[in-house]
Order: sequence, then structure tokens, then C-alpha cells
Amino acid sequence: MDPTTGWTNVFVQIDNSYYGQVQQVAANIWSSGISVMVGKNVFVFDEDIDIFDLRKVMWLSATG
Repeated sequence: MDPTTGWTNVFVQIDNSYYGQVQQVAANIWSSGISVMVGKNVFVFDEDIDIFDLRKVMWLSATG
């Protein structure tokens, strides 16, 4: 999660090995009890993206 946005953005990195995995990850985050406070926006990335480099993540979200 990105604390600079009040934890509204959640970044997840997966291997995307089967159809529907992205939707399953987002649904699991949104169905958790803590999702009423965090996780308004869920970004799911392949494993080739460094989710800890927020500049790259935001650039990819804006252009990709």
C-alpha cells in the first residue's frame, strides 16, 4: 500500500498464471474486513514490474 495516499491505493504483484487471477486478487482484497478503510484502488501488476518503485508504478498506470 502507498501511505502517501492514505492507503487508498494497493499495489499487488502476481505471476498471472491463470485466467481470472487478477479479478480474484482484487475481489479478495475488497472482500476483506479492512477494505472499508483501505484499498479503494487495487492495481495488479505482472512480476516484471517493481511495485516498490512508485514512480514506475504511477508511470505505468498513466500510460499502460
